[in-house]
Amino acid sequence: MQDEIDPFALSFPLWAVLDTDIFADDEKNFFSAIAKGEAYYGQGDIPFVVVFTDQDLAERFVDQPGAPPHRYVPIDNAESFAGFLKDAQDHGFAIVGFDPGPNKDPVVIPIGNILAAYRAWIDERRHAPHPRG
Repeated sequence: MQDEIDPFALSFPLWAVLDTDIFADDEKNFFSAIAKGEAYYGQGDIPFVVVFTDQDLAERFVDQPGAPPHRYVPIDNAESFAGFLKDAQDHGFAIVGFDPGPNKDPVVIPIGNILAAYRAWIDERRHAPHPRG
């Protein structure tokens, strides 16, 4: 398990996955349909929100035989990802599971750590000298 990430070393878009049957019934609550899993973290299993760093990985997840119907949706930039993570926290998620697969555990990182890195990244950019002097 990893506790830190430089989220803005990630390349965008990232990809979230929705269960289309659930989303069709409850379009107002995006997070009721978001793909999720559980991972051991700290002292027990904790639900995580699934995020893929590559469209091909999201496609493979969606196309798994016997899986419920899913579709993947892009998260286009760092600001959108931060908003996605804040919403995930509001819906009870504490961690992100990056790139899970049928025979591969996800890289699990606490949402709070990613958001703290995002805030530091924004602050650093705000205080950086302007490139034109």
